[in-house]
Amino acid sequence: MNDVISRLKDATTAVGDTISEVPPLRLEEARKGFLVPVAAALAVGLAIVGSVVMTRGGLNQTAASTAAPRFIVEVRDQSALIVRGAGDGAELDRVEGVPGWLYNHVQAAPDNRTFYASLSGPVRCASRIVRFTVDGDGRAGALTDVPVRPPARTRISAFAVSGDGTKVAYGAVPCVTDGDDSGYVVVADAESGEDRRLQVRARFGFTSMSTSDDGSKIAYMTLPEGRTVTAREPAVVVAPAPVRSAAPPGMPTPVPSPVPTPLPSAAVSAPPEDPVIVPVPTYTLSEDVLVAPSPGPSGNTVIVVPSLRPSPSGDIVVYPAPTSVPPTLGTLEGVSSCRFVALQENGQIPVDQLRTLDCADSPEIYVLDADEPGAPPRRVVLSGELDGAKVQFYGVRMSPDGTRLIAGVSTGMARLDDPQAAIMAFDPAGREPAEVLYRGRAWLRVLDLAAGGSRILVQSELEIGEVSENAYRKVMDIPGRVMDGVVAW
Repeated sequence: MNDVISRLKDATTAVGDTISEVPPLRLEEARKGFLVPVAAALAVGLAIVGSVVMTRGGLNQTAASTAAPRFIVEVRDQSALIVRGAGDGAELDRVEGVPGWLYNHVQAAPDNRTFYASLSGPVRCASRIVRFTVDGDGRAGALTDVPVRPPARTRISAFAVSGDGTKVAYGAVPCVTDGDDSGYVVVADAESGEDRRLQVRARFGFTSMSTSDDGSKIAYMTLPEGRTVTAREPAVVVAPAPVRSAAPPGMPTPVPSPVPTPLPSAAVSAPPEDPVIVPVPTYTLSEDVLVAPSPGPSGNTVIVVPSLRPSPSGDIVVYPAPTSVPPTLGTLEGVSSCRFVALQENGQIPVDQLRTLDCADSPEIYVLDADEPGAPPRRVVLSGELDGAKVQFYGVRMSPDGTRLIAGVSTGMARLDDPQAAIMAFDPAGREPAEVLYRGRAWLRVLDLAAGGSRILVQSELEIGEVSENAYRKVMDIPGRVMDGVVAW
């Protein structure tokens, strides 16, 4: 651009030099004589103005890609979509559910004005994706359907929208029991619905699905068998406090370890003494488990153990914080909400030291190159450490350029007394972290990335916050676990 301007200036000067004297007052001829220099000067001005406009346009585009989102959309109890302010989490508007349909997941386009949601329908295999826009005040418009067509006899399990908003990638799983174990990763045009499909092993569901800006790279996780049960108001059996034998002076009191007990198909087994029944609220869960009372280090304790077979009732106990039921002493991989505790020297559980942490995700991620039709997904097993302690993984998203996997990590399962958390970036070609983007707090789960990838929406224990520029900012308080895909910005 500078070279063009210089040449135009030279042309203007050269033409001006050809005028040696002012001619007689003949307006018509004078206009003709100055036509070329004026045109050249005008061209210079337009070039300069155009340069400024183009520069400003580039800055605006860059600013838009890194500007803080103004809105967060949340799936509320599968019955409504809540539009919240990203600054303080205040509710601005809501989109009520469609009769007979339930909201499952939500995704945001890079403009932070267009949002997408997946729904499951009243009949088997019914699923769809809709979208809506919000105005500058957060008021939501009408729902419109995205023309996606899942493969026959499948339903949409998880989905993501490309950073440029042109593609919708989703995982489809069988919705009938007489099929095979195959699922599909489908990449569809957001306007026409035209798609490409790849058959993969994912019968029981997808989670943590995300894409690069152009939709050419897709990352996702798969769910193991038995993680599709919905809990419905079960009762919790609390065992009586155990009788302890006296220990010699100076000797620490041993803490008994929880022992899983094989159970019948009933959801709750009765202890020898009359139990205390404590009803607690529950959420949609992700594991077939039963409840068995077991002695603990203090007071009444509930131990959650895996069932030998799926529970016919589908009852699963979840402890949304806060709750009066003491926490379990361990963790069951796959349960959507877990508790960890720090024990004092005398073996007692101090209430002020309870930590609410989530069960870890699998470190196994699949990365797919959508521009290579038929190419199988590549399996990546992530691994990392903080201060010598192995980390567990909590939410993974692909970076906008497709070169990194952004994950929340924590040492909470290895160091209950002093858990540490971080946001790490991993190279999909390897398994070790390439960079630590943020370190702080006791536990972090990655929920979503804003346009540009520099702002990360996270859950930190009982609040939703934002991580950006190596700092954490609280957005809002929450009552318990945020399931994957139910909030977006």
